[in-house]
Formats: sequence, C-alpha cells, structure tokens
Amino acid sequence: MDTETSEASLSASEWLSLLTEDTRLPLDLASHPLDFDGANPHVNHRLLHTCDGRSIHLREREPCDTSQDTSQPTAAEHISVVTKALSGSRFLVWVITHRYENGEGLGPVALVQWIPQFKNRSQGWGVRALGILRLPTERALLRLFEPPENDSSKESNTTAESELRDGTVVVAEGGTCAGNESGASCERYARLLMAQNGRLVRRGIYNQAGECLQSDIVYIDKVETIHVGGNRARSFVLNASLSYADGTMQVEEHITIEDGRISQPDMPSRPFRVIEATRGIEIDPYGFIAGRESLWRQALELFGSTRMRTKRSRASRRRPRHR
Repeated sequence: MDTETSEASLSASEWLSLLTEDTRLPLDLASHPLDFDGANPHVNHRLLHTCDGRSIHLREREPCDTSQDTSQPTAAEHISVVTKALSGSRFLVWVITHRYENGEGLGPVALVQWIPQFKNRSQGWGVRALGILRLPTERALLRLFEPPENDSSKESNTTAESELRDGTVVVAEGGTCAGNESGASCERYARLLMAQNGRLVRRGIYNQAGECLQSDIVYIDKVETIHVGGNRARSFVLNASLSYADGTMQVEEHITIEDGRISQPDMPSRPFRVIEATRGIEIDPYGFIAGRESLWRQALELFGSTRMRTKRSRASRRRPRHR
C-alpha cells in the first residue's frame, strides 16, 4: 500500500470502513455474504451504498457490454488495497474484498482526499467519488485523467477540498497471466470509469452516431491465435498504451501478426503483418466518443478470416468502370 504521506497510513479495514456506509463492517466477509444481484432485501447490502447513502449495484450493466459472464466472486481471505498518491493530498484507492477464479478482483474504488483542519472544521478524509471496480489484480494500478484547472477553481480550492471537474476519468489497469514463467501468456486491460455526481460509473465507447463500438474495457496487452485454414495458425499480439492530453485520451495500438504451423508448433513463425495506429477517445458526459473501432478488432476481422483473399477477390472490390 502506498504510504508516501502519513495521511495514507490506513489499514485495509480502515480504508474499507471509509468507503462504505456502515463503519461497523466486519472483516470476516465470508460470514457476511453480499447479495450481488440486489434482489434479496434481507441480505447485507452495506457495500451497495456510497458514504452518502446512494445505491451502487455490483451487477450494474454497461449498455455496450455484451459479455454473458455469470460467474460469482467469493469473499477474499485477506482484503487487499491498491492506492495511488495524487496531488493535493488526494488518493485513488481500490479495496479488493472479493475475487473471481480467473484472477479478477472486486471491491469499492474511490477518489479520496485528506482535508486538514480549517477554522471550525475538523480534519479528516473526504470521499470525492466512489464506485465498484472489477479488474485483474496482477500488477494493478490506478490513474486519474482530469482536465486542467481554471483560475477560479484554483482560488476556491486553496483552503477547501477540491471539487471534481467535468471530464474526470479514473483509469484502472490490471492483468492476468496463464502458464509457467517461461511460456506465460499475459493479458492486460484498462477499465474506464467516469466521475459523475460523486460516483465512478462505467461508460462505453460510442461513435459520433451514438452506436456502441465497445465496452469500457481497453486492451493494453493481448494475444490471440486463430486457425485460418489448412495447417496454419495465425497469432495476433497487441501492445498498446493509453495516455491523456488536452481533454482527450489517446490509445496507441501496435499489432504484430505471424503465421505458424499447427502440426509443427516449435518451428519459428513467419511474419505476416505489422500494423499500428493511434485512436483518440473524447470524454462526453454520456459516454466516451471515438471515430472508429479499435485497431485490434479491425485486425481480427480483416486478417483472422479462414477465407484467404486472392488477387481476383481484391480486384472484385474495386469500383467498376463505366463504359
């Protein structure tokens, strides 16, 4: 846990109590199960409420999320905490209370701030925004993308807690690895959480027409192998980075495509394509806006087909000549 300042020296139980409505929340979560569907009024719902009493549904769906995952998490034997120190005595905090079999964790995530004593106000922690995060726990990290402060905001925040500005986004990254150390296959992705009215909410990525392009997940590292006919297996390797500048997120994608033989997996693969592109993602109150789909999805659709293009098939897609 990050302990760069004394204000951040909280235990896992203290962080958990800070981010939930009930400060008496027991650490033995296995003996106090939560209702992940929110349907049973007699089941403990303490993690389903923010500090100001607003409901947060652990099963809250994002409209662009088409996954059919029905897996259920189990209470973690030990609560884990991921923190990130920010400017202005602020911290991003993710308390992992539950875990999935695939290596993902689940728990409340928040932007918090240490408020010093000022006039008649006592010092203490303030929760600026709160949500629920599901993410792989391997090398998990949190980042905050927020627009620059204007002069009026700077003046109002010199002696009081800072307010969240429109366009603030929490980016949470994590990964999972399968296999031994020498032949491990790792996947890493980021979730995008938008700060709205004191909550960190999931928002999908849409095009300008309002149509879904993808969910709130942006892949950073990913490997996929597809059988493209005969004895050929085509591997796609994605390496991407996510940055922020001038109110827009930038995703730089680099994809290496190679062909190998299914019957001879130990033979070196043959290079097929190397493609790369940068995609801008604008921040809108109703969702994230991008001009096109991810390069990863386009590469799979274009080069992952079992029907190999021929010179004749390419020619057939040209605009016909008029006599």
